[in-house]
Amino acid sequence: MTDAAQLQRAGFARLQAAASAAACSRVGELLAAAAPQRRQHRQTDYALREPLERCPAAAEIALPLLLPLARDFLGDAARPIGSTWFDKPAGANWLVAPHQDLVLPFYARGEAAGVTGWTTKQGIPYALPPDELLATLLALRLHLDDCPIANGALAVIPGSHQRGRLSPAALRELPPAAFTPCPAAAGDVLATRPLLVHRSSPAKSPTHRRVLHVVFAATPPPPQLAWRKP
Repeated sequence: MTDAAQLQRAGFARLQAAASAAACSRVGELLAAAAPQRRQHRQTDYALREPLERCPAAAEIALPLLLPLARDFLGDAARPIGSTWFDKPAGANWLVAPHQDLVLPFYARGEAAGVTGWTTKQGIPYALPPDELLATLLALRLHLDDCPIANGALAVIPGSHQRGRLSPAALRELPPAAFTPCPAAAGDVLATRPLLVHRSSPAKSPTHRRVLHVVFAATPPPPQLAWRKP
């Protein structure tokens, strides 16, 4: 099965050795320098929204690696519209409950049909777009460290992206056995659809886990709105 067929059927595909060790190391160094701007959880810095916008030097390395992959799935019109940097040291070891990635960054707030839930995160406007738009998007997760199952690898429910947006109650009722772990080595890229249900368990053998998550679109934003450049 090709990667594109796997993504279409299951909602995810693993692309092995997409980035070199040198590229991963340099991207990690550059984004680590943005630590003061990270979001906190339990008094531990672990995430930064729109890191490629805040750190152009990291974008100059990462995007030439990721954009051709995105275009393989979405076509030549694919472009990055948002990014998140996850940096979890060994001590940042908590459960991430089942969820879907439903919010997107925009250039500015505005009124558009089907776009709801406007909020501001780290100074950036986010909103919930219609499911029809979410279904066209692609997320590429570049792993900068090895993330085996024992290190809290992402786990997904294959095919769940085809079920649309699930309610919080429906997400809570999903059995653990429905999830398939997605271990990755440093340099691997995990391609996912935003509506794919995913979670991660606390690591049994926690080590540093750094992931650059970039969302791509090949379709225009809702009328009256503009994509934000990552």
